[in-house]
Amino acid sequence: MKKSLIALGVVLAWQGTAQAQSLPDGIASAVKWGSTAVQLRYRYEYVDQDKTANPANASTLKSRLTWNSGVVNGYKGLVEVDNVSVIGAERYNSTVNGLTSYPTVADPEATVVNQAALSYSADTWNTMLGRQRIVHGNERFVGSVAWRQLEQTFDAAHLVVTPNSALSMDYAYSWRINTVFGPDSPNGQLDGNFHLFRTDYKVTGNQTVSAFAYLLDYNDPVSNSSNTYGVEYNGTLLPFLKPHLAYATQTDAGDNPTDYSARYYLAELAASWHGFTLTPGYEVLGSDAGKKGFTTPLATLHKFQGFADKFLTTPRQWYS
Repeated sequence: MKKSLIALGVVLAWQGTAQAQSLPDGIASAVKWGSTAVQLRYRYEYVDQDKTANPANASTLKSRLTWNSGVVNGYKGLVEVDNVSVIGAERYNSTVNGLTSYPTVADPEATVVNQAALSYSADTWNTMLGRQRIVHGNERFVGSVAWRQLEQTFDAAHLVVTPNSALSMDYAYSWRINTVFGPDSPNGQLDGNFHLFRTDYKVTGNQTVSAFAYLLDYNDPVSNSSNTYGVEYNGTLLPFLKPHLAYATQTDAGDNPTDYSARYYLAELAASWHGFTLTPGYEVLGSDAGKKGFTTPLATLHKFQGFADKFLTTPRQWYS
């Protein structure tokens, strides 16, 4: 199997922000003291893949309009709209345009509400309700998949508690995942009951221990339903040596028809010298006797399993 991929992007951004000052109460003040930002991102991706009749040439432009309200008594509103348009001829399989003679580039034409939420901030905690971006750690388990033109967002109630500078606790309950495939795809919106929890504790200024739990109960596909629990360590042994360790276990959940248990573990060591960094690592996504492999369906997968997006699922069977 061969896949050659070239991706280029250009980003232009503009932001207008109102002058900061004391805000009186009321919706009018929230609107008056809000800010608006416009971002344009042009992206070209070329894919030459075996067993497809033609190479893909995906030329797309993402236009993003973001509005943040002013803060009134701790409350703040957010609305963000994304539009993805094809520039020139449509010569790629977006997964919804039916052009299956081309390789897949999952950047469909669409206009979506990327974020629409109301948040409240206090001294040691903040919460957000509505459609929002949720990113945990390095996005190995929960991310926004911003590599693609459409983002992955969550319809969720989200709470972050930071009682002190050393401890952070992040919990979200989501009932809908909005995927990068867009509203015209049967996989564009996935409903269910999703609990996302992560806590980070700084043991010292250079040593952080984290724990996480992701309880995913999908309405469809139920085969993605799983419970994952894990721990992670990021630290600095010497100014030039930074270890990263992680371990997790996963079992089936909800109505998943496959009864399985699988493990995940990672060991990395980043070594820096005169501006250069070398990061050897060993990562394993296990499986259970060929039943099912360890999965991370909410991750920004291209960062860890290949930016060509060809190895996004874990095989059921070990190979040696």
